[in-house]
Amino acid sequence: MRGRTRGRDEFGRADYDRYWTGRPILSQDLLKSYKLRMDSILEERWYVAENERLTRRAEEMENEIKLGAKPDEKEKGEGTSKENPDDFAPLPFLPQGIEPENQPPEGEGGGPFLPLPEVPALPEPDPNAPPEVAPEPAPSPFAPLPPL
Repeated sequence: MRGRTRGRDEFGRADYDRYWTGRPILSQDLLKSYKLRMDSILEERWYVAENERLTRRAEEMENEIKLGAKPDEKEKGEGTSKENPDDFAPLPFLPQGIEPENQPPEGEGGGPFLPLPEVPALPEPDPNAPPEVAPEPAPSPFAPLPPL
């Protein structure tokens, strides 16, 4: 065998990439070198983005100091911002304007729970009475097999 061979998995992703020399020299795994190159590119992109983020944050802190605002204090308008500080979690949603139609008074039912209807009480069994005996035993769930 000589040349380059490629393989794909059932999802169409490359999972095998090798160059065969055809000599007793070992072949070269091209997929491994490709993954190493992609990892180094992604790592470089991460470092650039992280440096930009740190630079922006440093500028924000300098602006806060210049304006005389303390970092712990927030203005009244900042607390109602729609911006999510945690990009991985969704913003909390609390429904508004939903009012219950038939709300009982405070003494009955306790808030959003409606009171249960009255149920007739069962008579208490006599402790001196003998236990009831079933007239017929229950049928077996395993019926005998029919003859062959």
